[in-house]
Amino acid sequence: MLKLNDNNGIFLQEQEYYTKEDLINLYRLQKTLLIEENTVASILDCANIWQRYSSDLCASWLFFPDNDDDILRQIRSSGFFTNFEDYAK
Repeated sequence: MLKLNDNNGIFLQEQEYYTKEDLINLYRLQKTLLIEENTVASILDCANIWQRYSSDLCASWLFFPDNDDDILRQIRSSGFFTNFEDYAK
């Protein structure tokens, strides 16, 4: 169990800092993968998926859509998308 620091963020990986808002969005992605894809993903898997999607569009980290139903649709829209397992690596 980890606790957010005084700036409402945390380092999940050695050099990867996530804010509380980032974490909430990653949990949204995690929930959507479970519901729509019957896939259990860790928060780090979700971070990797979103980072890969953002990088595919030449962005460092894209904002998450407001609607949960749009999250997977946006990721799949990348011309480089193969599957969520590959994106989680």
